[in-house]
Amino acid sequence: MAHYVLILPEGFLSSESRARQISRELYNLTRPLQLQEPYEHHYKFADVILHPDTGDAALMVNPREVINVHEQATLERLTALFPELTEDVRFNLTSMAWQLRSFTFQSILPPTATIRDEAYMVENGWFTPEK
Repeated sequence: MAHYVLILPEGFLSSESRARQISRELYNLTRPLQLQEPYEHHYKFADVILHPDTGDAALMVNPREVINVHEQATLERLTALFPELTEDVRFNLTSMAWQLRSFTFQSILPPTATIRDEAYMVENGWFTPEK
């Protein structure tokens, strides 16, 4: 079953721009920019869903999905997209990533993150149900 993490605008970033950057930076953790081939320029970790009326964005992701961290990856660009994370959470996430070389998507979500199911998305006009 699909889950959707609603992405709020932050600073100068729109909901869509922030969602796309988060998805891209998550991919970059698995395969750092310096190792990527040119065709990987648009690869991402999760699909970005846009609300047809409001333009708000959500990431379609399993919150428990494990993200493997490449030994040459850095987390600074990703954590910068979550300014609401405390320094303790940032430190713990970075430590976990370096020690375990992986973390779950859910572990980077701030407490204010909203995760919705497909029924909510349909009911709130994000997309129509398949017939």
